[in-house]
Amino acid sequence: MKKNTGTVLAAGALTAAALAGTVAQAQAVPAGDPTAIAACSFHDTEVTVRDLPRPVNHHLLTLTNTGTGRCIAYGAPWTTFGARQDLAGVVEDSQPQSTVVLNPGQSAYAGILLSSAEGSDGHRAANIRVALSDRDGGEQRSGHVLPALPDTWVDNTVRVTYWQSDVDDAIRY
Repeated sequence: MKKNTGTVLAAGALTAAALAGTVAQAQAVPAGDPTAIAACSFHDTEVTVRDLPRPVNHHLLTLTNTGTGRCIAYGAPWTTFGARQDLAGVVEDSQPQSTVVLNPGQSAYAGILLSSAEGSDGHRAANIRVALSDRDGGEQRSGHVLPALPDTWVDNTVRVTYWQSDVDDAIRY
Protein backbone atom coordinates (compact mmCIF):
# COMPACT_ATOMS: atom_id res chain seq x y z
CA MET A 1 0.00 0.00 0.00
CA LYS A 2 1.18 3.49 -0.71
CA LYS A 3 1.01 6.03 2.09
CA ASN A 4 -1.31 8.98 1.66
CA THR A 5 0.46 12.27 2.36
CA GLY A 6 -0.81 15.65 3.36
CA THR A 7 -0.04 18.75 5.33
CA VAL A 8 -1.77 19.54 8.58
CA LEU A 9 -1.73 22.92 10.30
CA ALA A 10 -0.39 23.21 13.82
CA ALA A 11 -3.12 22.46 16.34
CA GLY A 12 -1.36 23.49 19.52
CA ALA A 13 1.17 22.11 21.96
CA LEU A 14 1.10 20.03 25.08
CA THR A 15 3.55 20.77 27.85
CA ALA A 16 5.94 18.12 29.08
CA ALA A 17 4.35 18.45 32.52
CA ALA A 18 1.12 16.97 31.17
CA LEU A 19 3.06 13.86 30.20
CA ALA A 20 4.82 13.33 33.53
CA GLY A 21 6.10 9.81 33.88
CA THR A 22 6.97 9.21 30.24
CA VAL A 23 10.14 7.33 29.40
CA ALA A 24 13.39 9.17 28.62
CA GLN A 25 13.38 10.86 25.23
CA ALA A 26 15.36 9.66 22.26
CA GLN A 27 18.30 11.46 20.80
CA ALA A 28 18.35 12.66 17.23
CA VAL A 29 21.67 11.62 15.73
CA PRO A 30 22.57 13.54 12.57
CA ALA A 31 26.07 12.18 11.97
CA GLY A 32 27.47 8.69 11.58
CA ASP A 33 26.50 5.63 9.64
CA PRO A 34 22.89 4.72 10.50
CA THR A 35 23.34 1.36 8.74
CA ALA A 36 25.47 0.25 11.73
CA ILE A 37 22.37 0.43 13.96
CA ALA A 38 19.42 -1.91 13.41
CA ALA A 39 15.94 -0.62 12.63
CA CYS A 40 13.57 -0.81 15.57
CA SER A 41 11.30 -3.85 15.34
CA PHE A 42 8.54 -5.30 17.49
CA HIS A 43 11.06 -7.79 18.88
CA ASP A 44 12.79 -5.01 20.82
CA THR A 45 10.12 -2.33 21.31
CA GLU A 46 6.74 -1.69 22.86
CA VAL A 47 4.03 0.50 21.30
CA THR A 48 1.42 2.35 23.33
CA VAL A 49 -1.27 4.84 22.36
CA ARG A 50 -3.03 7.34 24.57
CA ASP A 51 -5.61 10.06 24.26
CA LEU A 52 -4.43 13.62 24.77
CA PRO A 53 -6.45 16.35 26.47
CA ARG A 54 -4.79 18.93 24.20
CA PRO A 55 -4.68 19.41 21.35
CA VAL A 56 -8.19 18.08 20.77
CA ASN A 57 -8.71 15.12 18.43
CA HIS A 58 -5.18 13.87 19.01
CA HIS A 59 -3.59 10.68 20.28
CA LEU A 60 0.06 10.10 21.10
CA LEU A 61 1.79 6.97 19.82
CA THR A 62 4.88 5.98 21.82
CA LEU A 63 7.56 3.53 20.66
CA THR A 64 9.83 2.44 23.53
CA ASN A 65 13.06 0.49 23.05
CA THR A 66 12.78 -2.50 25.40
CA GLY A 67 15.84 -4.25 23.96
CA THR A 68 19.48 -4.22 24.99
CA GLY A 69 20.88 -2.35 21.97
CA ARG A 70 20.22 0.85 20.08
CA CYS A 71 17.68 0.95 17.26
CA ILE A 72 16.46 3.47 14.70
CA ALA A 73 12.82 4.57 14.43
CA TYR A 74 12.61 5.17 10.69
CA GLY A 75 10.06 7.44 9.02
CA ALA A 76 6.47 7.43 10.20
CA PRO A 77 4.44 4.56 11.60
CA TRP A 78 2.05 2.84 9.18
CA THR A 79 -1.36 3.13 10.83
CA THR A 80 -4.91 2.00 10.11
CA PHE A 81 -7.91 2.24 12.43
CA GLY A 82 -10.49 -0.42 13.23
CA ALA A 83 -11.57 -2.72 10.41
CA ARG A 84 -10.75 -0.18 7.69
CA GLN A 85 -7.64 -0.67 5.58
CA ASP A 86 -7.09 3.00 4.67
CA LEU A 87 -3.66 4.15 5.77
CA ALA A 88 -3.46 7.37 7.73
CA GLY A 89 -1.77 10.15 5.80
CA VAL A 90 1.64 11.41 6.89
CA VAL A 91 2.25 14.98 8.01
CA GLU A 92 5.18 15.69 5.68
CA ASP A 93 6.04 18.93 7.51
CA SER A 94 6.87 16.84 10.59
CA GLN A 95 9.86 15.09 9.02
CA PRO A 96 12.75 15.52 11.48
CA GLN A 97 16.13 16.72 10.28
CA SER A 98 17.87 13.78 11.92
CA THR A 99 17.32 10.07 12.28
CA VAL A 100 15.69 9.15 15.61
CA VAL A 101 17.93 6.67 17.44
CA LEU A 102 16.66 4.97 20.58
CA ASN A 103 18.96 3.74 23.30
CA PRO A 104 17.51 1.03 25.57
CA GLY A 105 14.68 2.54 27.63
CA GLN A 106 14.22 5.59 25.37
CA SER A 107 11.09 6.43 23.42
CA ALA A 108 10.10 8.00 20.11
CA TYR A 109 6.75 9.73 19.62
CA ALA A 110 4.27 10.17 16.78
CA GLY A 111 1.25 12.44 16.98
CA ILE A 112 -2.02 11.35 15.43
CA LEU A 113 -4.58 13.93 14.28
CA LEU A 114 -7.77 11.83 14.32
CA SER A 115 -10.31 14.08 12.62
CA SER A 116 -11.05 17.63 11.56
CA ALA A 117 -13.98 19.87 10.69
CA GLU A 118 -13.22 19.26 7.00
CA GLY A 119 -13.39 15.48 7.40
CA SER A 120 -16.05 13.04 6.29
CA ASP A 121 -16.63 9.28 6.26
CA GLY A 122 -16.04 9.08 10.02
CA HIS A 123 -16.24 5.95 12.14
CA ARG A 124 -15.47 4.68 15.64
CA ALA A 125 -12.36 2.56 16.02
CA ALA A 126 -11.56 0.18 18.88
CA ASN A 127 -7.97 -0.48 17.82
CA ILE A 128 -5.15 0.87 15.73
CA ARG A 129 -2.92 -1.28 13.54
CA VAL A 130 0.67 -0.05 13.75
CA ALA A 131 3.53 -1.21 11.55
CA LEU A 132 7.04 0.23 11.48
CA SER A 133 8.85 1.71 8.50
CA ASP A 134 11.99 0.16 7.12
CA ARG A 135 15.13 2.05 6.13
CA ASP A 136 13.66 2.84 2.68
CA GLY A 137 10.30 4.08 3.99
CA GLY A 138 8.38 0.91 3.18
CA GLU A 139 6.39 -1.13 5.68
CA GLN A 140 8.55 -3.60 7.63
CA ARG A 141 7.76 -7.23 7.04
CA SER A 142 8.17 -7.98 10.76
CA GLY A 143 4.44 -7.62 11.35
CA HIS A 144 2.28 -5.20 13.26
CA VAL A 145 0.73 -4.59 16.67
CA LEU A 146 -2.88 -3.77 17.58
CA PRO A 147 -2.91 -1.64 20.74
CA ALA A 148 -6.36 -0.92 22.15
CA LEU A 149 -7.72 2.58 21.75
CA PRO A 150 -9.85 4.69 24.03
CA ASP A 151 -13.20 5.53 22.41
CA THR A 152 -11.90 7.04 19.17
CA TRP A 153 -13.59 8.83 16.27
CA VAL A 154 -11.56 8.84 13.04
CA ASP A 155 -12.39 10.37 9.67
CA ASN A 156 -10.73 10.66 6.27
CA THR A 157 -8.46 13.51 7.43
CA VAL A 158 -6.55 11.28 9.90
CA ARG A 159 -2.81 12.01 9.78
CA VAL A 160 0.26 10.77 11.65
CA THR A 161 3.61 12.49 12.18
CA TYR A 162 7.03 11.07 11.60
CA TRP A 163 8.67 9.58 14.70
CA GLN A 164 10.05 12.38 16.85
CA SER A 165 12.54 12.41 19.71
CA ASP A 166 10.45 15.01 21.56
CA VAL A 167 6.77 14.78 22.59
CA ASP A 168 6.05 18.45 21.84
CA ASP A 169 7.38 18.04 18.28
CA ALA A 170 5.07 15.04 17.75
CA ILE A 171 1.89 16.80 18.82
CA ARG A 172 2.25 20.27 17.37
CA TYR A 173 0.78 19.32 13.99
